[in-house]
Amino acid sequence: MKIVGITGSVATGKTTVARMFSSLLKAEIIDADKIAHKFLCPGEKTWEEVVQYFGKEILKDSSYIDRKKLGQEIFSNPCKRKKLESIIHPSVKKIIKDKLNQLRKSNREWVVVDIPLLFEAKMENMVDKIIVVVRKQKAQIETLRKEKGLSLKEAKQRIESQLPLAEKAKKAHFIVDNNGTFKDTECQVKQISTNLKTKNKQSKIH
Repeated sequence: MKIVGITGSVATGKTTVARMFSSLLKAEIIDADKIAHKFLCPGEKTWEEVVQYFGKEILKDSSYIDRKKLGQEIFSNPCKRKKLESIIHPSVKKIIKDKLNQLRKSNREWVVVDIPLLFEAKMENMVDKIIVVVRKQKAQIETLRKEKGLSLKEAKQRIESQLPLAEKAKKAHFIVDNNGTFKDTECQVKQISTNLKTKNKQSKIH
């Protein structure tokens, strides 16, 4: 089983690209963000730790965490962001490992793992190939302001909270430039998928 890790920065289009690869490789997607969100649900041990550290002010009612308030807390304060990551990342890693082990038993040929913080959470060793999705910062900011309702300052804080895209790109096996049209991106994904399949066949022969 080959594991393809898709990463990038916030608002670069990782999830769209991950879906494209999933379709072309007939692979199941493991979405790290979705797993992390589940750990922030009431009743989870991680939820309790987060509320204990950040206070009940981050709750929008008596139980659910207000993600916007939590975002304002962590993206304006690197220490608080690292604390949140230290609470959530170990649990997310464990779930991803468990899911991968289950998929190995089902004889899957390909698995796509969508991990925004692949490098920051030091999960590189969990995947066989790393694909980084890149986009111009101006476009990232526009997307964050339009879709998340963030201010210019908040959008920049979110982008700057992650490892720079240029650094991530240096560590990639493949890069998807998501600055063009949907078709442009799709074309790149098709080429990379063909490359991955060819190399996988060759490795099986040898």
